[in-house]
Parts: sequence; structure tokens; C-alpha cells
Amino acid sequence: HLSDAQLRRLMATIRRHFRVLPDSSLSIECDPRRCSEAQFATLRALGFAHVQFGMADLDPTVQRAAGRLQSFALVRDAIAMARHARFESVQIELVCGLPQQTFVGLDRTLAQMLRLGADRIALWRYEHAPAQRWSQCAIDRDAVPAAAARQALWRHAADTITAAGY
Repeated sequence: HLSDAQLRRLMATIRRHFRVLPDSSLSIECDPRRCSEAQFATLRALGFAHVQFGMADLDPTVQRAAGRLQSFALVRDAIAMARHARFESVQIELVCGLPQQTFVGLDRTLAQMLRLGADRIALWRYEHAPAQRWSQCAIDRDAVPAAAARQALWRHAADTITAAGY
């Protein structure tokens, strides 16, 4: 969400008010819908070594229900840009238990996600808390799977990515 100039100003302010050791390992989360090669170059120049992409799910039905549309190609290209900028690690974040998420759709997402070759995969269980997370305001609470279903989806995803070597 920040321009290159704003990122530089933010990091200068952080370094002015906090002691950031030279060997610190800085990490940042980027939205694949809003990143660019220039931004990744700026982030690397500022000392960021690790980048995370909040993918959530790649199923278009789930994305519409969650209000976050992004294609596989978009995520793939963002990861390629991060690799080109020489980030030390790239992480993908997957959310289980989103509205309209099914085992069949999750399996398709997992297969695509594994093809991306991220260094790390973070797996989250969806918890509906729109008062704390503005991004959830558009999600229909009644469409969120029950806790047991969210847990089952998470367990399935965890087993799948573990079997793939993560």
C-alpha cells in the first residue's frame, strides 16, 4: 500500500526510533495484487530479506466469498519478482475454513500452491473477527463453515503440505 518513497521514510523513522541491528532479518508481507519489481528492489535495498504473500485460496468461488480476487498467474508472477530481487525466502500463506471452501477446491489450491515452490508455507485457520480484521467486513458470517469443518480442512491441508516435504 506504500509507495517507494513512503517505504524509505517509514524505515528511516523506524531506524531513528528503534535499534535495528545490522544482522537483523527483516520480513514483510506483500499483497500480490499490489507489488512490483521496483517495490521489491526498494524493499531489498532497505534490508528486507523475507517476503510473505497472503494467498488465502486460489478457488475463484472462495475468493469471491472472501472478497479477495487474485489469480494463480498473479501470485506466480509476484513470487518470480521476489526471487528476481533475491529475497532470501518466500512464504505463501493459505487460509482454511473460508466461506465456500471445499475439500475438492482446497486440493486444487494446494496443487497449484505446491507448484509455486515457496520456501515456506504458513497455514491458518479462518476465524471470523471483522471488528479486529477490516478485511473480513464483507464476509458473510453465516457462510463460514462450522469450527469442526474448518479444523478438518486445516488438518487436510497440513497433511498434504507435510507429505510434500514442508
